[in-house]
Amino acid sequence: MDQSMLIDEILARVAAKLAAAEDAPDTAADPAGEPSAEKPGLLVLCQTEDQCCCQMLSSCALKERFDITCVCRPEETVDLSAQSCVVLCQLTNDVLSKLALGICDTPYTRLASQAILMGKRVYILTEQVELYRYATTAPAPYYAALKAHLDLLAASGVVICSQSNLECALPGGTGDCPAPEQQPA
Repeated sequence: MDQSMLIDEILARVAAKLAAAEDAPDTAADPAGEPSAEKPGLLVLCQTEDQCCCQMLSSCALKERFDITCVCRPEETVDLSAQSCVVLCQLTNDVLSKLALGICDTPYTRLASQAILMGKRVYILTEQVELYRYATTAPAPYYAALKAHLDLLAASGVVICSQSNLECALPGGTGDCPAPEQQPA
């Protein structure tokens, strides 16, 4: 992409954001004129367009508690300081290994690693972990090596839970989550 095309793309995105901000209702105060408490940010991070993002954005329970940002193209600028929680979708085996080994060579792995390093609450949905699909077919030592990478992330504070348990696992949840699903060892 040449420089003029890049500048045009940036200007178009800024104009779209400004237009959206002008059209958005003023949420800084409630009808009584009292300032409303700002909702914590929830970042849903995907490598590509994904149904996971759509489901998060359409969840009324999550929208009530969080200001949800879905990034399906991690090249987009994301202010992680404005996010209190990050949900990682599409955790492929290569991304799992890269994160565990500290290799941050893509926008997705850089954002995910930065969130972990910043002490953000990071969640991985079990349904989005590619490794689990190979539990019955992969050679045991190879599976165990990749599972060790996932265990390292969990030991570093990353929460691995099913999508159905996510709402109650996130801060402000009910705490009445069903027992966690047992994943292959």
